[in-house]
Amino acid sequence: MGKFHNTTRWRKIRAAKLAKNPLCQLCLSMSGRVTPATEVHHLLKVDDYPDEATNLFYLQSVCSECHDQLAGPAYKRKTRGAF
Repeated sequence: MGKFHNTTRWRKIRAAKLAKNPLCQLCLSMSGRVTPATEVHHLLKVDDYPDEATNLFYLQSVCSECHDQLAGPAYKRKTRGAF
């Protein structure tokens, strides 16, 4: 997790996204399953598109299971023990 994710700005945007979309958008759209969202996923990589990192249009509320699948093994290795 980069420096950006430790900022007050990100925490506010993250909270706003989860308040606007409190359910996992993937579970809901893929299977109709109602699952609380606990993570906010960037549809565009922050490193590649820093100007879009706080654009709600490019953020997705997801459950931790979906986020792990979206982020993949590299994310898990990089963040292990960071939470």
